[in-house]
Amino acid sequence: MSLLFKKSADTIKASELLFKNQHYNSSIHCSYYSCLQVMKHVMLKQGFTEEEFENKQYTHEYMVGYFTSKQSNLIVKIRDFAKHIYRLKRMRKDADYNSKDHNFNECEDALKLAGDIWLGFKEYYKL
Repeated sequence: MSLLFKKSADTIKASELLFKNQHYNSSIHCSYYSCLQVMKHVMLKQGFTEEEFENKQYTHEYMVGYFTSKQSNLIVKIRDFAKHIYRLKRMRKDADYNSKDHNFNECEDALKLAGDIWLGFKEYYKL
């Protein structure tokens, strides 16, 4: 198991703990980033390099686009992957940068979206 995959698993667990303790904005932040971490883990396993990520060649948008266009079988495994990840991203932006305070239901929704994405990656890529 790679360190990045472990971080992703830890981040989704942190999101759940934050949710239980009513830190909804922070939970949403962690839900989104746990998905990005698992995406990056898979891309590294497929031959992408850390240097390419460090040079910001692969942005969040690139990573999402990579999995929605080039990994079409994943879309079947994770129903509505693009819709889920973009919705989660919008929620994360609101949680991080807007004066909106997310509530229990919104945070629960974010956790479900992240969990579905995470589980889909785990099953499809046999992580």
